Amino acid sequence: MRRTNIFRLVPTKEQKQRLLNLAHNCSKMYNEINHKRRQPSSRENSTGTPANNTTSTRSWLAPSPLSKPYKRTTKP
Repeated sequence: MRRTNIFRLVPTKEQKQRLLNLAHNCSKMYNEINHKRRQPSSRENSTGTPANNTTSTRSWLAPSPLSKPYKRTTKP
């Protein structure tokens, strides 16, 4: 017999915003990678050799919501 526990999460406003930022960044990153994967290879020139401009920028990636240390608040 399996036992299942179900928990309801009730995040604070700050935690909710961080979770939304994380979900947004994950969605944007997935879509960007999927789009690039489906495009014809731009890393090769007409001769089939790799091009020199293979640097990538991540302008679509917002600052990490976890960049600030999380302060845990405890209730007495």
